[in-house]
Amino acid sequence: MTTSLQTAGAMPGGDRCHLATPVRFGRGRTDQVGHLVLTNSWLQFRGTVDLNLSWAEVATVDNAGRDLIVALYGTPRTLRFCCQSDDEAARAGVTARHLAALA
Repeated sequence: MTTSLQTAGAMPGGDRCHLATPVRFGRGRTDQVGHLVLTNSWLQFRGTVDLNLSWAEVATVDNAGRDLIVALYGTPRTLRFCCQSDDEAARAGVTARHLAALA
């Protein structure tokens, strides 16, 4: 279940969490299970291997059904996060696009 929240003082450096949702990260058999966490400063994947990207690194955020697709500046690499529903992916996409625009 996706949670939209703004935390006060719960994260280091005064960062605030705007959304946390369970996702699969990757493509196919190598998918990792974890949580996508969107904060003021970071797009984070918390799973077996953690990933932290500042919003300044994010070029675009798109949705394709249940997938959230994040393209990075300076590389053809894209990151794919599979949410549990289309609605969760849409909410994550709107939130991520807003936070990236503020960076």
